[in-house]
Amino acid sequence: MSQTSVGNGDVRSILSRSATLVGETPLTLGLGLLGGFAVFVPIVWPVLVVLAFAGLIEVFARELGHQTRERSLVVRLVLAVLGAALLVVFIAFGGLFVVLPGVYVAIVTALTIPAIVIDSHGPLGAVLESVALARGNAIRIVAILGAVSLLAAPGLIVPAVVTVPGPTADVLLGFFGGVALTGWAAATATMYLTFTPTNVGSSSSGLPGGESTDGAATLKDVGAGTGSTDE
Repeated sequence: MSQTSVGNGDVRSILSRSATLVGETPLTLGLGLLGGFAVFVPIVWPVLVVLAFAGLIEVFARELGHQTRERSLVVRLVLAVLGAALLVVFIAFGGLFVVLPGVYVAIVTALTIPAIVIDSHGPLGAVLESVALARGNAIRIVAILGAVSLLAAPGLIVPAVVTVPGPTADVLLGFFGGVALTGWAAATATMYLTFTPTNVGSSSSGLPGGESTDGAATLKDVGAGTGSTDE
């Protein structure tokens, strides 16, 4: 479990906090765009996208006040790639039966990469952690990630309804895909810390207003928009 936890929040407040995270760290959009345009790199593009996604989660987790010390970032990035590969296998296996099991697996394992990056879980342990956290939160996960996915819609819709040159279509797809990737990373990092029970540890606070708490830096009342505790 994480050293820093975020209090329970509804869909609107988690989306709001995710948008705030991106606004507070605008350079993350650059990393997201790198991930978005990485889809045009032959063969290795899935690895590049996962690395960008995991890197974004690391930045957002630190912004939320969490800093992992158990494993180096390089090790966690490698584990994130392995975890993503494991997810592909699980989701594909679920999809062998009918579409719905594959979709369900994708939903309950949506927090796998944050579990690896934030709490240094191994790939299989991260999948199990994600499934555990998704219990009772599946509808919120669908609503939040569904809303964030709309950020990529212009890159798909515009070329479909308007005749644009191939390179322009690629730029639109890469740009809005990168924006969506950044949003997904912010949302999954926020959800992971929201759904993870508080655990005592030490880290710097990522609370709005810059205040910190002694001992554990705990983010509470996300739903209410408050960012610090007076202890």
